[in-house]
Amino acid sequence: MLAVGLKIDKGRTSQAAQPAAVVSIRKQGDKDVVAALKSPPVYLLSMFYFFMLGTGITASGWVVEYLIEARNGKLPKAGYIFAALAGGIFLGRIVLAQSTYRYGERRMTLAHPSGRKTRQSTFTKSLDDLPEELMVITLDAIVNSLNISRPDEYYKALHSLCLTSRRYHRLAKPYLYACVDNRCFDPATILRAYSNQPDMRGSAKRIIWVDDASFHDFLSKTKLRYELRHPERRELCKAIGTMGLQHLEERVVSHAIKYQSSDDLLTLFLILNPDVEILEVADANIRIRPHGYWNTSPLWTRMMRLAALGSLERMQHFRHLHRLIIRMGPISLQSVVLFLNLPALHEFVLANAFHAGPLWMSVALQSKSTVQRLSIEGSLIDTDAISECVNAIKCLTEFRFEFCDADNAFDEQIMDDGYPEFSYKALSTALAPHKRTLQTLRIVNLENHRYLDDGSDDTLGSLRDMTNVREIKVSLRGFRAESEERLQDHANLHDNLPPNINYLRVYVEKCTIEDDPYESQWWKVSLRNLAQDCRASYPHLKTIVVSDKPIGVLPIDEDVRKLRAQFKEQGVSFSIKGEHRVTPIPAVQEWKKLTADRDVILNGMSWKSKLHAIHLYDDYENECLLRNWRGL
Repeated sequence: MLAVGLKIDKGRTSQAAQPAAVVSIRKQGDKDVVAALKSPPVYLLSMFYFFMLGTGITASGWVVEYLIEARNGKLPKAGYIFAALAGGIFLGRIVLAQSTYRYGERRMTLAHPSGRKTRQSTFTKSLDDLPEELMVITLDAIVNSLNISRPDEYYKALHSLCLTSRRYHRLAKPYLYACVDNRCFDPATILRAYSNQPDMRGSAKRIIWVDDASFHDFLSKTKLRYELRHPERRELCKAIGTMGLQHLEERVVSHAIKYQSSDDLLTLFLILNPDVEILEVADANIRIRPHGYWNTSPLWTRMMRLAALGSLERMQHFRHLHRLIIRMGPISLQSVVLFLNLPALHEFVLANAFHAGPLWMSVALQSKSTVQRLSIEGSLIDTDAISECVNAIKCLTEFRFEFCDADNAFDEQIMDDGYPEFSYKALSTALAPHKRTLQTLRIVNLENHRYLDDGSDDTLGSLRDMTNVREIKVSLRGFRAESEERLQDHANLHDNLPPNINYLRVYVEKCTIEDDPYESQWWKVSLRNLAQDCRASYPHLKTIVVSDKPIGVLPIDEDVRKLRAQFKEQGVSFSIKGEHRVTPIPAVQEWKKLTADRDVILNGMSWKSKLHAIHLYDDYENECLLRNWRGL
């Protein structure tokens, strides 16, 4: 009993002392909370959980949004994705809690990443695990799908691809240097890479170059923006010395490497990349020098002439050049005509060129050229000189000749040797040997009659024997009657067009009734005769477009509507270029009316956008408009 009594008394004593102990524990707990709030790791851990939970919930919401909007999923089904993710996190915390308590935090922290790495390396394959041959094939497919006509997008896509894998970064480096465009970056960057990485020399396959200098840069002694350090210049000099260009080495070292002007840097790029395949050169402004290149020529053109003539035995340059586009102005045809002798050249585009009379170097053009597509745009070149160029070509599939001064760049000093003459008959005679191979033909005279030769009544004659021509753009006067009485004969399109043509574009002169009543109607009579039996004579003809020269809109009257109805009955689309414009105002005048100060518009446009627009638009109207932007 005594023992029981003592035990009961002890229990009563402990119950009496319990409130004091609870109070002390609570005070200690408050002190611990205050101490914890003063500890920086508590806030760091809270921020970690805040961002971890926030990113998890946000990512789950993005996944659900993607499934609903992009994949056209349904919300009741897509909601299970978020529920599964949240449930997995919940189960992981429950399952891993016991093992973490049993084995310790450090061991489990080491075990979880190790397990994930093992599973990833065993069951998951990345781009770096692919064979190098397959990666090269994949890279080729991606590069071929890119639009190389937009170098900025080309570079961005390749840079993004290099970020996905280290091996892609190594394999894509030659592709990054394959296209050189000085509009997108400083060319000195590429030259530094050439000096530091000799294996990158010769990797450029396409060079797009804009001579962005102006006449004021040549007058001033200011330092140009292109600059190389002395060790880099020394390495490039050594590289040039091994190219076998002794005739050019002194000039290149003194100009391209020391002074580093724009056109001399282009020469340096062409020397270091002998296997270039595509070359596009243009001016930032139409008058890069006071009178263009009429009495001089850049160094790179001289080097290309030496390559075309085979003057240097050790020279292996331009053996693979198959596309050459020169939009410099004004430039003499004499300085670029020898480019036709380049061994692999298939396409040659020349703009803003001039020449009067026949070529003096016809002997050098006796060898048959491999050019298949010849385009001469916005140039004043004598048709005798054009005929010599055509006669030097072995197989011509596309011929475009636009006889005009669209840029207003040819002044009296340039035309000191006389004015060029235009003759349809001379061009027709030169194209006769290519009647079996021609597929596209464009001959347009957009100038006034001061450039017509004495035999201004000559015509192209019949093109019926050009059976492979599918597209033709020609002035209607090229088919006019040879009779002295113009009022009695119309232009004979019905009997002179190629038999398998499917696209016809006719350029006519816009004349008012007060000027010449016949001139305002004769083109309609010519097309009316073509519309009478169009389907029987030309079964493949699909489209006919009538354009005015110079830029303008022909009036749409009842005769034009009848013509359209006649062609429509035979399945041919007939339209007047620019007929959908609200007001028949030339495009240049529209730009002038936008503001009283036209210089505000022109100065607000960068030369990059102008040059890019010229490459985009093939159309005569847009091209002439863009040229007038530079020439105004």
